[in-house]
Amino acid sequence: PSSGARRPGYANSFWLLARQFLAVAIGQPWDLGGLAMTRRAEMENILVFVFGAAAGSFLNVCIHRLPQGRSIVQPRSSCPHCGKLIAWYDNIPLVSYLILRGKCRQCLAKISPRYFFVELANGFLWLMLWFFYGRTPFFFSGVVLFSILLAVCVTDLEAGLIPDTLTVSGMFAGVLASTLWPVLQRETL
Repeated sequence: PSSGARRPGYANSFWLLARQFLAVAIGQPWDLGGLAMTRRAEMENILVFVFGAAAGSFLNVCIHRLPQGRSIVQPRSSCPHCGKLIAWYDNIPLVSYLILRGKCRQCLAKISPRYFFVELANGFLWLMLWFFYGRTPFFFSGVVLFSILLAVCVTDLEAGLIPDTLTVSGMFAGVLASTLWPVLQRETL
């Protein structure tokens, strides 16, 4: 990317990002190479991570249902073991999995840790793209394409196939982003 697309002074490694995110979680200001972040910037970073984790929750629905040929819209989420519907308060990304210790509230059956790690990975993907590109076309196209890629990878690992829905969505998103933001045609993520 051109030098204008990158945000100077921001982290350039995953571990530094993780350390800084944890610092905010315990209430310390972020130190990004001597640049203290404002409260607004901290809130933006947290919101980007939260929305990324929420999108990761939807990716889990896609990963679980698409290989089975099921709808990703209906019915509501349910326990894969007992089939009981999952209440909204048991479906909060990352938090519910930790509170319930990875078990269904109804039948106490163990829920795959994949759900937690996909949400966490997608949240960090979005956060890293935010740090590198900020509020630019690179960020918006990147979160869509990297989220689809995460869903493709996990679905392939679990089911041994890549649903056409994901690949066609990725192609459509790439063409749409390229049409909306011609600057993407000259640069790479």
